[in-house]
Order: sequence, then C-alpha cells, then structure tokens
Amino acid sequence: MPRVLRILCLGLFLLCAAQPARAASVGVTMDHNTQKQVTALLTTLAHAYAAKDVDALMALSAPDPVLNIGTGRDEWLTSRADLEAAYRREFAQTSQVSIAFTPSAMARRGDVVWVAGVAPVAARTPHGQVAFEARFTCVLIKVKGAWRIAQSHMSVPSDAQTAPVTAAGQ
Repeated sequence: MPRVLRILCLGLFLLCAAQPARAASVGVTMDHNTQKQVTALLTTLAHAYAAKDVDALMALSAPDPVLNIGTGRDEWLTSRADLEAAYRREFAQTSQVSIAFTPSAMARRGDVVWVAGVAPVAARTPHGQVAFEARFTCVLIKVKGAWRIAQSHMSVPSDAQTAPVTAAGQ
C-alpha cells in the first residue's frame, strides 16, 4: 500500500477513534450547509451512475490516492485509473442500473467528512435482473473548495452472522 494511502487510512482511523461513542443512530454531526453539499454529492453520484456517465463519476473522485472497495472479489481499487476501469467494466456488463444513497450517519472534522447508510441497487444484466440493498461508507475531502470522494466502500449484509450486537456487559 502506498505510504500516502497508509497515512490517510491511519489518519481517518484516528479521527474516527477520537469521536465519542454514540448510540445506534449516529445522525448528523455537521453544519447544515455541509450536510446539503454531501447530500447533493450523493444524489449527483447516483444520477451519474444510473446514466453510466464515467466522466461525471470520475469528477466526483478525489485525486490519487483513492480507495474504493466494491462488492466484487476483485473490487479493491487504489487509484483513479483502477476506479475508471472498474466503472467501464461494470457498465459494459449491465444494460440498466440504478442506485440511491440514503445516509443514516454523517460527521465532519475540518476538511474531512464521513457518511454511511444504505444504498438500494438494481441492475439488468445478460443473466437477468439483480436487486439488493447494500451498505455504503464514503470519506470525502475538500479539493479546491468542493467535496470529493477519497474512499468508498459498498457491502452486502450477510445472514451468516446471526447473534445480535450488544454493548459490552449487557
């Protein structure tokens, strides 16, 4: 892993670790203007994805290094070039695709924002229709006055883990 990416990941870990523990519903811990900007970015991301507009998607990405982790086994992308290639491959495999981002948690510290939530996905592939509800996280950084995606992660919940999560000692 490149040194700059390791430093970015360590810094994000420290930022998250420094946050006070919160209840199950984190909510929003940022100013209203930033919340509107982040929500607008997620809406633009969803529209660009549905339009299969690779240029618009790449315009939302931060400069290298970036880290994007998708739901596919090989979708661990550490550069803008890899991200662009992954978008092009994915869009070549689908005739129609849609996604929506519904944030359930947002927080900001300086020029870093992190957001998490659910993202229903639907796609038409040569093998048929696919639909699932993913979870997402994004870390955004300010680049020339605009929020850009430095890190994103999509995952699909697994039913293999059935024990409920409880706070320690409960």
